[in-house]
Amino acid sequence: MKHEQHTLCWVSLGCPKNLIDTERVLGRLVERGWLICERPEEAEIIVVNTCGFIQDAATESKRVLAELAELKKNGCTGVIAAGCLVERLGNSLSAELPEIDAFVGIPTADDIEAACRDLLRGRGRLFTRKPRVYEKDTSRLRITPRHYAYLQVTDGCNNRCSYCVIPLIRGALRSKPFDDVIEEARELIADGALELNVIGQDTTSYGADAPGTPGLATLLRTLGELDVHWLRLLYTHPAHFTDDLIDEVAANDKILKYIDLPIQHINDDILRRMNRREGREHVERLIDRIRERIPGVVIRTSVIVGLPGETEAAFDELVEFIEKARFERLGAFTYSHEDGVPAYDFPDQVPEHVKDARLDIIMRRQRKIAAEFAHSMIGRTLEVIVEGKSKTNRRLWEGRTWADAPDVDGIVLLSGKNIKPGTFAQARITGSRDYDLTGEIVE
Repeated sequence: MKHEQHTLCWVSLGCPKNLIDTERVLGRLVERGWLICERPEEAEIIVVNTCGFIQDAATESKRVLAELAELKKNGCTGVIAAGCLVERLGNSLSAELPEIDAFVGIPTADDIEAACRDLLRGRGRLFTRKPRVYEKDTSRLRITPRHYAYLQVTDGCNNRCSYCVIPLIRGALRSKPFDDVIEEARELIADGALELNVIGQDTTSYGADAPGTPGLATLLRTLGELDVHWLRLLYTHPAHFTDDLIDEVAANDKILKYIDLPIQHINDDILRRMNRREGREHVERLIDRIRERIPGVVIRTSVIVGLPGETEAAFDELVEFIEKARFERLGAFTYSHEDGVPAYDFPDQVPEHVKDARLDIIMRRQRKIAAEFAHSMIGRTLEVIVEGKSKTNRRLWEGRTWADAPDVDGIVLLSGKNIKPGTFAQARITGSRDYDLTGEIVE
């Protein structure tokens, strides 16, 4: 039974896992008769799906909430804070943001709708922690472009890295049932997705918590049998990257030769402090096997500088390794001092100015490596997926190659005739600049 229709605007912050929560809940709400507005000023109720992974993300979430709460002066009924920041801070957030009317953790449609109904009746709602209930991610209202989608295979994490709050927010590892993953993939493909980006907090742990569940290699093999053009593997962990998985990526034409492999550091002492389980020797051997057995592979990694106890020698070792490994894609971050995790109480905290200086060194070195990789693409003809018009030059289009994950990697600026967004095309690469390429569509 449908209720009286009301308008709601949803603002999603943070990672693709938050985005999937958003799309799942919006799909349920639309089925129940809610009208979704793109513009916050047109909605009766505004929901912000927050990020609380690190302090910078928490600060951004609080800023967005406070700004949107100003719309209550112009007729908005109320603002709801939802998601990871609420799950982490609980009702202490209500003391910081008294202008926010309701607080919901990792959102379900039932919880969001109940909070909305309370607001429409003039009542607020505080956060109540509840057991995590599994919900299928089917019937999503997708807010990504139609031609790509995120396919989540796990939630939560058992790795317990010493600096990471994810287990506090998302709980222990929970693998999605195999058949549910396939069902969701079929639905996304039927809805127009040509590229599926496989995600989880640690995708390589898929099935480890559920005896009898096939592992990630088998799951990817089955996904590759579907009518999808590109499968991209994200958020893998070096400790759980098996030879079977390497073989499947190498052999499966649907799986892009692109590996997202966050190493976080390379110094053995820092890796132990991070509780990363495997040391430098394992990481080096894994990277060597991946490069040897997957021709043309692009490896994306991420590293953290400034963990407590990171000496100049440990940092220099990381810089030297990055120059040796020559990752085609790399993101670097300063250690964020997060309450509630072991690293918060570690001695030998690194000053902020030292962290910032180290980050700058890493990124300047990596920029040169990435630019050399981009330059090596000149003259090649590559398959690209066309995203849409360029944001900086309306005469050109933007696309991505196999080496470019959505939102985090570079783009190809494209020229040519009869270019259609959301389709694949062949592009001859004519130039490069830092992380990005230029190219011409081949008729």
